[in-house]
Formats: sequence, C-alpha cells, structure tokens
Amino acid sequence: MKINKKLTFAALAVLAALAATLLFQTSITQADDHGQRGDRDHRDAADLPIPVAIYDTFKRDLITPTPGFLSSWAGVVTIIIGPDVLTGTSRMDVNVAAGIARCQFTWVIPGVGTLVTSSSVCKLAGGNGIGAWSIEKGTGSFEHFKAVGTETFGPIPSTDPAFALGFTDFERFAGIGTFNKHGDD
Repeated sequence: MKINKKLTFAALAVLAALAATLLFQTSITQADDHGQRGDRDHRDAADLPIPVAIYDTFKRDLITPTPGFLSSWAGVVTIIIGPDVLTGTSRMDVNVAAGIARCQFTWVIPGVGTLVTSSSVCKLAGGNGIGAWSIEKGTGSFEHFKAVGTETFGPIPSTDPAFALGFTDFERFAGIGTFNKHGDD
C-alpha cells in the first residue's frame, strides 16, 4: 500500500512537472510562425496549455447502466481548470475485464456545459488503481476544451469530508488541457 501511494505520488509529480514545463514554453507554442507575426496574431491565451485537476466521488449505489456498459455510478465532481473551480454531477459508466477497467465519465456543470471522457483505462489493484484519460467531447463553454492525464482511484478514507456525506469511492484526475478554439491552424 505504501509503495502504491509513493508510485501514485511520483506519477502525479512527473505529470505536474510536465504541465509546468508546457505552461512556460509559450515560445514553442508559437514557434510554427518561424519568427513571423503575420496572420497568426489571432492566437490568444485560450490556446495555451493549462493545468487540470478533477475530484470525482461516488456512492456504491448502482444506477441503471448505460447501454453497452456493465455498471454505472452517479456522483459529485469538482473540476479545476486553471484558476476556475467548478462543481457538478458525474456519471461513471464501467466495463471490467481481466483486471482492466474501461470507464467513460460524464461531468455536467450547471450553466457551463458537459465534459465526456474517452474510455479511460485503469489497472485494478485490489480496491485501488491507476490509469489514463482524455476528454472526448464537451458542450457549452467546454466545446473546444481538450485534455489528457492520469488518474487514481479507490475507497474514500473516513477522514475525507465526502465520506461523511455517504460517498464511498473516488477518482482523482490530473492533467493538462487547452481551450484551443482555432483547431490545428
């Protein structure tokens, strides 16, 4: 258990270092201009990579599964994108085979929009695990948002305030994202 926590912390530390490196490399982001300002002046801060952190909590009460999935869970999510902290509802749709969980998360932030992950892939290790995720699509303010990262999951410790609210399990996501409104131009 101690080794798993150290490995999880190490993986998240490496990801945070990568995110910081990407955030401070604006000259590389604009390097495709070959030193010319020209038509590319339309780029703005929305194109730059920003840190993303997500904390999703679930109760073990299963809800009616989404077609194509073995189980579905409902919960509450907190999403941090750069300086913005957003809260809303979550749905985790799960398929498990041979110790690998494939999950699709749908996060709904009232008045803002919805984010849906591609099938995140997680290696199960007892009641815990680690995996990778990416954003497949978004609506509303998230229409152009894309992100990738790592995740960890497991039972909520009794010291976590979410435990007192009846939540039993968590998923933690860390990554890097962009609100690239200009595509690959």
